[in-house]
Amino acid sequence: MRTRNRLPGAWILTIGAGVLAGVSLGGCGTTTSDRHLDRTRISTEEVRRLTLDGERQPRAVALLDARSEQEYRAGHIAGARRIDLTRLPVRGGRDPELESFRSLVVYGNNRGTATAKAVGKRLMELEYKNVRWYADGLDAWIAAGYPTSTGE
Repeated sequence: MRTRNRLPGAWILTIGAGVLAGVSLGGCGTTTSDRHLDRTRISTEEVRRLTLDGERQPRAVALLDARSEQEYRAGHIAGARRIDLTRLPVRGGRDPELESFRSLVVYGNNRGTATAKAVGKRLMELEYKNVRWYADGLDAWIAAGYPTSTGE
């Protein structure tokens, strides 16, 4: 009878230790959550202010349009460049061109643009320190009457 009682107790301790180890190791990865990205959110007014600073200081901001090439060509924030998630490395290999900007502002059409979120997270995982997420995106930019461009 005693042996029978010890076994479940040992089993519970073993499972508990395994769960505890799994939880502590889970935080060791470089996975970036939506909460991390939300902390970098920037408003339409802040993006506008950065674009005006960029006119005076060429390396103040890089506006990164994470939408498809077709959407980008149809219209984007004036001065933005297109960034392709599939061309960003998963680990290491940061782009010296992007590192030269004080702020990297990633945007899509609106808060629901999953690719923009993914690009922002990937840049953060690559340890760019100056990533900002313009969650309201091009829809809010156009609604505010700010300048856009078409083509490349």
